[in-house]
Amino acid sequence: MDVLSWTRNIAFQLVINGALSVDTFFVLSGFLTAVLFVRQVEKEGKLSFRLMFLYYIHRYIRLTPTFLLMVLVSINLTPYLGHGPVYPTQQGFEPTGCRTQYWWTSILYIGNLVKSDSMCLGVSWYLHNDMQFHWIAPFALIPFVIGRKSLSFLFTILLVLIGIGSILTIVLYYSEMPLGSLAAFTATDGPTLWKTVYIKPWCRVSAYAIGMLTGYFVINAGRQYRINKCTKFFGTVFVVLIGLACLFVTYP
Repeated sequence: MDVLSWTRNIAFQLVINGALSVDTFFVLSGFLTAVLFVRQVEKEGKLSFRLMFLYYIHRYIRLTPTFLLMVLVSINLTPYLGHGPVYPTQQGFEPTGCRTQYWWTSILYIGNLVKSDSMCLGVSWYLHNDMQFHWIAPFALIPFVIGRKSLSFLFTILLVLIGIGSILTIVLYYSEMPLGSLAAFTATDGPTLWKTVYIKPWCRVSAYAIGMLTGYFVINAGRQYRINKCTKFFGTVFVVLIGLACLFVTYP
């Protein structure tokens, strides 16, 4: 009996595709970046070099020390934190490439782009993506605060289309790549969903851009905007249906 057969039934799609929920955090990040950036410019009264310098350096300083500490702990201590026949006691949970050559990609937040097989602290793919989106966000935010809102909207919508188009292109090109099973994240040979889609910024940027678009809407609407109950209800139903479609579309 195939002990993993249960991973191929329709109910398991709720688990394997539940990883898509991370897009929620990209949406929130894009939303907060847009709103806070615009508010900071309004507070200071102008867009300045100082503001832009702090925009980039503050986030890097806030995240990097803790992140690198976790990487060092994972590299050096995880070999001693467990025991058992399948526990990786020789090198812990980090690949050899991380420990010997490509640790520097974590400092630059490009581990998802350069030798992703050797990326330190695998879950840090999210930090890499979020930082990369933070780097490019001003290309849309600066036009917004200087009065070129249409240009800002166009650039952000372009990011949404890039994200959608990248996923479709890759999935169609690698037509044999597993999508809705455990192999989508555990396979090591050939192109995998993890390496070609899941951790790549051009495939994840659409969620961040949608968050930014939501931020633009909130900024323009102000605090006086109200949504009636009927719109809230049908909007919620529509969103739930879209979410379920995303979860089950890759089955079988």
